[in-house]
Amino acid sequence: MSKNYNNTISKEGEKFILNLNMYLVSTGKSEDEIKEFIEEAEQHLILGEREGKSVKDIFGNSPEEYAKSVADELLFNKKDLIETIFIFIIGFGTWIFLSKIKNGIVAMSAMEAILVPLIYLITVIMLVVLARKFAFKDKKFSIGIFVLFLLNICALVIIGLIGSDMEQSIVINKSIVSIIVVALLLISLVVSKKIGAWFLMLPFVFYIPSIIESFTDINFGENILVQIIPLILCVILGVVESKRIIKSNN
Repeated sequence: MSKNYNNTISKEGEKFILNLNMYLVSTGKSEDEIKEFIEEAEQHLILGEREGKSVKDIFGNSPEEYAKSVADELLFNKKDLIETIFIFIIGFGTWIFLSKIKNGIVAMSAMEAILVPLIYLITVIMLVVLARKFAFKDKKFSIGIFVLFLLNICALVIIGLIGSDMEQSIVINKSIVSIIVVALLLISLVVSKKIGAWFLMLPFVFYIPSIIESFTDINFGENILVQIIPLILCVILGVVESKRIIKSNN
């Protein structure tokens, strides 16, 4: 994208380009082709707006139909899709695993082992569905995201409450847990470096007190700061990474 993106394209145009990019990404098309097309669409938009044309004048009255027609022309890239699925599995898998560590041991019921990954899988699928269905309807998309994550949290809490009263039939000892944590950390670092984004490090930042307590003699007790600081660091990392990615695409 143009380095002067925000200065050369109107707010309406910027919104259209971002929504178009989100829709095309959700279709699983080739990442390289999407990037190339978005750059061309941006240049087309810049030239059109210089002539006084609106987004509708340039791309038509229905942005959804335009996006669908573009998606039909782009190639489907199985490799990109597999890589994206792998990244989601690593990200959500790390969150799930680290959240279950207590005193260096991971214990869960069979129900939790089945339903928790299933909830995350459904969440990912619904995110894609929302992106495709409401890519150009910002209000509906925002409401959809809010409802989706609210349901996700409620489902996980309910499963956790029920699962805690059930037999913890799956137990992983401390030595194996430590190996898995190190393996997940190394994989997350390698993948983060490859994709140029560090969101996969969020679960490690959030659960760092639990990890330290589990594998050292340090005990933080009920220190409220130890609970709040990781959350603040996650928010900061998320904001910084989001701004950095947007800036790198401009």
